[in-house]
Amino acid sequence: ALVGRGAARPPSRSAMPKRLLDHDDTASLGVSLNTDGKSLNNVGKLLTALRSGKDRNATRSAIIALERWFSERLCLGDLRVATEDADDAQKKYSEWFAKHYKIFTKRLCAVVAGETTADGKDANEDGDDVDASVDAKTRVLAFAAAMECARSEHPGRLNNELYASVLTAAVCGRSFGEELLGALTSRYLVKTDVRFHTYAVVQRLAKGSKGEEHAISRADIARNLYDVLSRTPAVFDDYAESPSPGDGARENDGAAKDDDDGEDFEAMLGLMKGSASSARGDGDDAGDEGDEQNPFGSAWCKGRAVGEIAGAEHANTATRGARETKRKKGDAKKDAKKRPAVCVAADAARSEARKTNDKWADGKRHRKSFQEAWGGGVSPPFP
Repeated sequence: ALVGRGAARPPSRSAMPKRLLDHDDTASLGVSLNTDGKSLNNVGKLLTALRSGKDRNATRSAIIALERWFSERLCLGDLRVATEDADDAQKKYSEWFAKHYKIFTKRLCAVVAGETTADGKDANEDGDDVDASVDAKTRVLAFAAAMECARSEHPGRLNNELYASVLTAAVCGRSFGEELLGALTSRYLVKTDVRFHTYAVVQRLAKGSKGEEHAISRADIARNLYDVLSRTPAVFDDYAESPSPGDGARENDGAAKDDDDGEDFEAMLGLMKGSASSARGDGDDAGDEGDEQNPFGSAWCKGRAVGEIAGAEHANTATRGARETKRKKGDAKKDAKKRPAVCVAADAARSEARKTNDKWADGKRHRKSFQEAWGGGVSPPFP
């Protein structure tokens, strides 16, 4: 984990920004955070950009930076590490990390729902109006960041509770539209595990709970659920894991391009995440698990998360630089090629995950859940 790599203690509570951050600020803070292991104060600063709502480009670059940073450390096991035998510094760091990760995922859900307000307060807590500056592209990006975190906590498994939270924020918020629905359909509902957990969310929201309040009416929620369910592929094959992950990480994301505000978003994504190559530590392609023969038969949790890909690229770049320096100095001795620590930790977690039989991998369960979701009150006519 990070503590073992030289960061002895979490940052103090002092270095919080005294003004709203703009795009240049968040871009600089994000690059520093993801290239310098000691820039942990930047986490708190970047989190403020997810609340301000003043600068959509600042919000987007903050999401990208924090997604990359949290995802890598989740893959390394910072949230999975046992603290019983840890020293005081490690325990403090673990507490700090868990606290800020919770804040990050909560604010991602708020952005997805369009609940971030211009004065820096959450609309669902303070009763303020929804901030119109949370545009569709930013909401899609926030949804994607939450999905990366959901598969980073324990590679090989999906945090279905986090997925349920962000999907609920999407379909029960005032900002659910074609952009978010399109990203959900094209990137996530094609995944076997995501489809299975989607049925459970649809059933729960269709039934409703006492005292549960949302920004939109029950009828609007039912329509949104119908839109989601109607775009879910009716595929009920048993899941069979692919030998190796396939294409790169989120290269087709709907938030990856910008055509109206002058930001080179592809470059920003590449800067924060690294390329898809080297994620396995051996030069093979990485990212989403894929199966060209059965495009609906792969699983989101089995693919390599963005933090693993970017962390491996960063480690391999540093290794190549060190080797080049030695070569120039005339040191001909060859070092044994080591796989990046993030890949080793993530592969170990995936191996552990394979020891259990996932319910979502059973085609019969899929069919039953699919039928129950359709029979749960989301079919027209709506109330």
